[in-house]
Amino acid sequence: MAPVYQGAVLDSMFTARDPVYHKSLKSSVAQIFSMTNMKNFEVYADECTQIFMEAMLTLEGQPVDFSMWLQWYAFDVIGAITFQRRFGFTEQRRDVDDMIGKIDIGLQYVKIVGQLPFLIPLLQKGLMSSLAGSDTTAISLRAMIYYIVKNQHVYDKIQREIDEADRNKQLSKFITYEECLKLPYL
Repeated sequence: MAPVYQGAVLDSMFTARDPVYHKSLKSSVAQIFSMTNMKNFEVYADECTQIFMEAMLTLEGQPVDFSMWLQWYAFDVIGAITFQRRFGFTEQRRDVDDMIGKIDIGLQYVKIVGQLPFLIPLLQKGLMSSLAGSDTTAISLRAMIYYIVKNQHVYDKIQREIDEADRNKQLSKFITYEECLKLPYL
């Protein structure tokens, strides 16, 4: 899945197979992903969470495509962290500028060239780029929600934990990341 530039493969941290080269690529960005640095981004996630929760409250009782909403939420969080600006998916309640649609088209390209890399030069014009992280973040959120809802024991235990914390006035109206850390089961 490495791009080709001027006839040469440009490996990245995700495609490099040489452990020494991979380590050199990784070390240049490791500090960015340290836990200390990541904690600085919580405020952006919390802001997006509040907007998401407000939207969910206004839509209470109505059918929603929760999978799509989680994708929009993930996109807004990634945008807020990366650019200190949300894309506005959750506020506008839609795929802003068809960004997700364009990524889906790009993934069709990736699916093909991942299996048939010799097609890269022929299909180079079709290469689409995407903001890294939103798909994997949304997929993780979807899986967590699915398994919580699917397993009644897990759902009940999380609900009891949140209810207890709420009764004890340990939670704000919209649960922040820091508050989640105080809920051990969640």
